[in-house]
Amino acid sequence: MHWKRRPEKGLTDKNSERIQAYNKAVKIATESRLLDNVAREPNLAEVLRLKGWMPQQQGKLAAADENYIASVDVAREQQAKSWELRTSTDLARLWQSQGKRKEALDLLKPVYDWFTEGFDTKDLIKAKALLEELA
Repeated sequence: MHWKRRPEKGLTDKNSERIQAYNKAVKIATESRLLDNVAREPNLAEVLRLKGWMPQQQGKLAAADENYIASVDVAREQQAKSWELRTSTDLARLWQSQGKRKEALDLLKPVYDWFTEGFDTKDLIKAKALLEELA
């Protein structure tokens, strides 16, 4: 399937559809109070990461930054290193695009260095590539 680019927002139709679906899901979850219970969920860090990714696609960088930081905090609290790595990579990429290279490196390097195996996984490959760009 071929997607056309929307010049007014710079989003593909596919991303626009994903954003609409995400917004609908958040609305339903909020109305049914599901988000109040998600704090007990082991996937909360990933939910918050996705809540950061969506606004980033729309150019809402402050909202993206806020949700990414919340995701990192939750991942650390839950000692969920894989979620922490995934979000730290996304947040470091965002910071890199804003000229915050040192902050990005300081965030991502210790998380990446924690791992002792699994270096062939997608998340660790992406993190390593970004660390090389930041170095």
